Amino acid sequence: MYALKNSLLVSVLLACIWTVSASAADITAGEQKAANCMGCHGPKGKSSSAQWPNLAAQQSTYIVNQLNAFKTGTRNNPMMQSMAANLSDEDINNLAAYYSSQPPVSAGGTRIWQNQVKPTQVCV
Repeated sequence: MYALKNSLLVSVLLACIWTVSASAADITAGEQKAANCMGCHGPKGKSSSAQWPNLAAQQSTYIVNQLNAFKTGTRNNPMMQSMAANLSDEDINNLAAYYSSQPPVSAGGTRIWQNQVKPTQVCV
């Protein structure tokens, strides 16, 4: 029981530390740095192509992890590796803060209920 209580306490403390470091990032600096990302990920992280994901409203820890994976080469994508190669840790945190502060957007696709398509006509 004592070990469970301590592990819960450590988890809560780590969550607080991660939250504080993510919120300390500069959203304005992230917005300026995001100008390089607009060509593929769209303005404010709202991609108009299914080829590139939306970054708007993505969790900041996810963005940090993915950019670091591209930077270190543990995630393979030549375009993103070259984009992330010159980003500092501060740049990555600022980008993550900026994109996570954007409102979410729809992933797109056909909305069944708007086009009167019966669910049985849709291939799943």
